[in-house]
Amino acid sequence: MTAIIPSYVGWRAMQQPIFFQSQMALLLDARPPRVVDKMTEVVAEEAMADSERFAAGQMRLLGSEYLSDIVEKNLSLAKGTLAGRLIASIDQRSHVITLEVDDLEPAKAELYVKAFGDAYIANTIDQRTGVAHDATRFLDGEAGTLRTKVELDEKSLYDFNKSNTLLAANFDDSHRIASQNLEKYHAQAAGARSANIKLRAQLESIAAAKEMHDPALMRALILPAAGETWTGPQSRWIALQEQLRQLETKYGPQHPKVIEIREAVAAVGDILDKQVATAMLTVDLRFRENDSELAQLRVLIGEETGKAMALRQKELDYLRLKRTVDEDRDAYTMVAKRGRETALMSLLRESYVKRLDGPSPPSTVSRRVTAQTAIALLAGFVLGLALALLIDLLDDSLKTPAEAERELKQPLLGLMMQIPLPPARDGQPIRDPEIARAEHIVKNPRSLVAEQCHSFTTQIFSMFMDKPPRALMVVSAAVEDGKTLVALHLASTVAARGKRVLIVDADLRRGRLHRMFQLGRGGGLYELVTQKVTIEEATRRTWIPNVDVLTTGDVPLKLSPLRVFEHPQLANVIEALKARYDLVVFDTPPVPLVSDALLLANMVDGAVAVARAKKTSRALTRRLAEQLLGARVNLIGWLLNDLTAAELKSKYYYRYGYGRGYAYKYSDEEAA
Repeated sequence: MTAIIPSYVGWRAMQQPIFFQSQMALLLDARPPRVVDKMTEVVAEEAMADSERFAAGQMRLLGSEYLSDIVEKNLSLAKGTLAGRLIASIDQRSHVITLEVDDLEPAKAELYVKAFGDAYIANTIDQRTGVAHDATRFLDGEAGTLRTKVELDEKSLYDFNKSNTLLAANFDDSHRIASQNLEKYHAQAAGARSANIKLRAQLESIAAAKEMHDPALMRALILPAAGETWTGPQSRWIALQEQLRQLETKYGPQHPKVIEIREAVAAVGDILDKQVATAMLTVDLRFRENDSELAQLRVLIGEETGKAMALRQKELDYLRLKRTVDEDRDAYTMVAKRGRETALMSLLRESYVKRLDGPSPPSTVSRRVTAQTAIALLAGFVLGLALALLIDLLDDSLKTPAEAERELKQPLLGLMMQIPLPPARDGQPIRDPEIARAEHIVKNPRSLVAEQCHSFTTQIFSMFMDKPPRALMVVSAAVEDGKTLVALHLASTVAARGKRVLIVDADLRRGRLHRMFQLGRGGGLYELVTQKVTIEEATRRTWIPNVDVLTTGDVPLKLSPLRVFEHPQLANVIEALKARYDLVVFDTPPVPLVSDALLLANMVDGAVAVARAKKTSRALTRRLAEQLLGARVNLIGWLLNDLTAAELKSKYYYRYGYGRGYAYKYSDEEAA
């Protein structure tokens, strides 16, 4: 039947009549239309891409219904008369466009091709002029906005100059004056601090002499600072003291002369004590004056520093306003100039398409197809069939359960058919097909897929005669093999038997369980292994009864997932999870791509390998089995999924207990 179709088409093609053809040649300037100078040209080129894409767009325009409608309107023809009649081709090297129109009447062929060429050139002129007009309106609007902004900026600068006593020309002089004042005040403060230190030391010495009650020491400390006024009384007091000693030695302490000299010594001492008291008051007064001077200098330095900082801030504000004015003025000048140039260009009705020649006189074109064409079509069909057979022979994937059982060395635990999406409700499509397939066996526990899941689950547990497994991992040879969906259904079927199950997303690179359960990725396996969260915080309930999930966690980008599986705390975490749950199912990344799953070899009871019909390569399955064997992983067996209903009707599938009449149903009521 397929071979008859090309022969029939060739026979029909040989019955076509002879047409008349007229041609017209146009030269396309394959650069995008430009409306302003170089700066705007760059923008236009970026907006319309390169010349090749521009030329392709023009070819689409020539073959469009839009252009044929214009020609039909110009020639007063019925709508659709010229649709698809124009044949346009372009020489990519020279950008010469050739227009061809065929018709049974030679005059109409020449008329139509000329009408198409004229309409296309007129359209390019209108397009260029329209672009120029649009650009002119846009630039005029932008110029008006920028002009208003410049005026507001200049007003702000004027108000700033008016409200501040310092203008831009005085900033340098003002900074210099402020610097000189600060330098002078700091020098005065340094001298005052030096004098303050000396006076403070003198007062401390006087206080120490007072505590010792030694008048002679007091006079020695105080009177030298009083100047020459104390020299005479001090010399007289010393002379009288010497004379008193001599008289006491000669006449004794009660002699009238001794008493007279003693009274003279006391009188001179009183004079000296008064001078000491006066000098002490003078030192204290000088100290107070010095403190007052220091306080005033500190105030002056603070005020001058504040003025200098305020001056600097005023200068910065002025420069900012001035810079804004300059930038906006430059932008306004540029946009206004572009607007004037664009307005002038909009007056030029110029096209980027030029007519080279034509329309040419109509010439006859034979549309008859020879017998060789039909033969070529038949040969192409045969070659295509041979190529399809060759591709099928080169396909290395597992296609049927019989091939899987023959190629795989480990047992085939079961089969799982494709899970069709449930019908749309109220005309609304399914939002997330992946979640819908994951929910299938929970919502349809008596469906064929649910029975298949229970079957391969029973097969898995039958491999452990002594005690049931506590931890299993689901592995695959490549991505998109259905590993995550199988792990989810395995957990669901075990949980349906009254067991508490935890499914762990161990694919730290492309984990998807958090999305299936509509949970956040964080707070999962990574945080649990690094002891940032507890088991109670990391494990979360799901919409599947008796099934909890442990997500991947937020693994830092700079950290390799291998480091998580090599962490010494991982073994303790898995043992704690096995103690809390009846079964822990690990959804792992593809083994041939990364070695994450191999690091779990000593922590799980076995591995279930998943292969996808018509996708998983036989070579990859062998490599997967070799890697698991090398890592001493207990490979329990294989599960072949994504089988079609037709493949399930094969004789092979009768071994799994399903008759020819078993039909797929969406609900328990339908299955019943």
